[in-house]
Amino acid sequence: MALFGGPKVSVGLDVGTNWIKIVSAVMGGGGRPQVNKAVCVKNFPDAREAIKKAFSENNIKPTVVVACLDSQDAEMMVQEFIVKTAKEAERLAEVKMREFNLNEFSINYSLLRGPIPGADGSPIYPVLYVSAEKSKVAEFQSLLRSAGINMDSLVMDVDQLAAINALELDQAAVETTCLIEGGATTTNISVLKDGTLRYTNIIREDGGVIFTNRVAQELNISREQAEELKIKNGIDVGSSGRSTNASSNFGTSLELDDISQTGGSSASNDENFKYLNAFKAEIERYLDKIIHIIKDYQDKNSDPVKEIVLTGGLACVKNICGFAKNYFSANNLKVNSVSLADSPFLSSINCPEEERQAYTVALGLALRGFAE
Repeated sequence: MALFGGPKVSVGLDVGTNWIKIVSAVMGGGGRPQVNKAVCVKNFPDAREAIKKAFSENNIKPTVVVACLDSQDAEMMVQEFIVKTAKEAERLAEVKMREFNLNEFSINYSLLRGPIPGADGSPIYPVLYVSAEKSKVAEFQSLLRSAGINMDSLVMDVDQLAAINALELDQAAVETTCLIEGGATTTNISVLKDGTLRYTNIIREDGGVIFTNRVAQELNISREQAEELKIKNGIDVGSSGRSTNASSNFGTSLELDDISQTGGSSASNDENFKYLNAFKAEIERYLDKIIHIIKDYQDKNSDPVKEIVLTGGLACVKNICGFAKNYFSANNLKVNSVSLADSPFLSSINCPEEERQAYTVALGLALRGFAE
């Protein structure tokens, strides 16, 4: 606790394409952070005004604000250095910085947990590099400044690391785990081996917004109506005429059959049936991209992914875990499990259950603030 001014208040700010997520946390009496507020602003016309209004109306007065540039505007890469000490890894990381265009790009790096054993047993230190056009960084900082954020209290972080931090995967993950954080137009894919980030990739210009647009087009309905159908049904086989007790449960791991073969000819004119076929086609197209990335990692590193963890907006889709596991298996990607992300911090957020996963990055950013 500070000598004056009360306890430290760390706020994570995740500015997405359609939603702004804000998580405020304070340090609890047991020495562990506690979430005290979670705010979501949807479909905002002006991000600056939406942020300013959300802070004001919810009486959020941060000591530190941690935010991240949208992954659409950033490049990330994990470089592994075969060295014995962190000091040597730091020196080589600095040398590699000279390869980047520092005139046009802002570059930073972070030593990840190490050393870890390489394929031949040699010690390896992984280093995460993050780069973004200076103009994009300046534009984002200008947005935050005009939204009333005190720039002296601002810390910039990386959304992949924020999600890992929120879920404590760096402490809990064993073997090789793939974290998929799917948003409205960006998907972050991170592979951790025994809790250490070893690989990262980004799918750009694809995600929940594209799914909604496709459904609206196929059913000749508005985007708002398509979004309502998506939230209501997800990839829920129960809506296509087949009875299942588990289909209404959020996040069920039920492994689903091919929904396109259900319902019969009379269902072909049903809106839900049309929705499911359109949405299923989009999910499969999207999962094909994820499968390609994971298989590419496995082939290059001879390291099979054992567990897949979903978070972000993708994880808010009903029955996505079971459907994804079936689809992965059908496309020769064998994993032990596909599950929704969870942690004591995430579970403590007071919000509708079907929206909780969308707060993962904002939560991780808020937790990061306590290290400042």
